[in-house]
Amino acid sequence: MPLHSSNVMMLDPKEGKATRLGKKKVGEKWVRIGRKSNQEI
Repeated sequence: MPLHSSNVMMLDPKEGKATRLGKKKVGEKWVRIGRKSNQEI
């Protein structure tokens, strides 16, 4: 049975581990950030 996309976590770019996502506004755009390292994904 395939996994739904809501059940998959993104990998943190700095640590390479699963992390939750957040959003931050950069200029006029919203970008996704990893909660553990606060870096853009």
